[in-house]
Amino acid sequence: DVCGVIEELGLPYVKLVLPMEFEPKRKCITHFGGLTWEDPRTEAGELLDENRFPKEVVAALKTASGSHAFAGQYQQRPTAREGGLFKRQWFQVVDAVPAEAKRSVRRWDLAATIQQDNNDPDWTVGLKMSTDGLRFYIRHVTRFRDSAEFVRRSIKNTAGLDGPACRIEIPQDPGQAGKDQAKNIIAQNAGFTITALRETGDKGTRAEPFAAQLEAGNVYLEKGDWNEAFIDELCAFPIGHDDQVDAASGAFAFLTRTAGPLQISAKVLNRAKAPHRR
Repeated sequence: DVCGVIEELGLPYVKLVLPMEFEPKRKCITHFGGLTWEDPRTEAGELLDENRFPKEVVAALKTASGSHAFAGQYQQRPTAREGGLFKRQWFQVVDAVPAEAKRSVRRWDLAATIQQDNNDPDWTVGLKMSTDGLRFYIRHVTRFRDSAEFVRRSIKNTAGLDGPACRIEIPQDPGQAGKDQAKNIIAQNAGFTITALRETGDKGTRAEPFAAQLEAGNVYLEKGDWNEAFIDELCAFPIGHDDQVDAASGAFAFLTRTAGPLQISAKVLNRAKAPHRR
């Protein structure tokens, strides 16, 4: 790893980072010898050279190499296979969840952007987690990129599949728009115990308690086709998408702070109203 050695030794080289798919947060601006060069791309997911590597070729490379290898070889953001905050060896997969794990929540991380052409928007993620009071089981993860209306329908349809015993939690963005979105989603899910929570603190801090229990061997994944993508994202964190990280840490926080039926607090949505039970 020539680049890794150069960075480790602090050698006086100029770093030029050109990912296959453009990532605005990692836009490369290089200064050398009084000259400045910057990546001319502006749109997320814009390809480096669409003539040599058109989007169908890039899609095939992703499938063939896997998300971890693609991130290192084509996106120029290698991460240790064992992970950073989350280590690969911590993840335990089980065939079934014990009956004692009855208390459950479906935690949503919301986005509302449709994937088009080369863009790489955030995912909407709905993660279901259960606990028996000592151990935590991630039972299912659904994720997609679609419109706000599709997001609302999916929350309602998934609630029907999970059943009324499974609580639902959604994040509430600051401002009136966030309040209105939460009100609409809660109204559309009458008959289910659902609450909206305004998140505070940075993503890494929110994820640390969940990571600690994962390291301690108290977290299990129910076997499913979502396992690999979930583990890859957590091991790459904080690089790349973090929607599943937010959903997992949010579900864990919910289960560790609630011991009984959720209150749907209107204070979260409108401080002028008193909380009530559903």
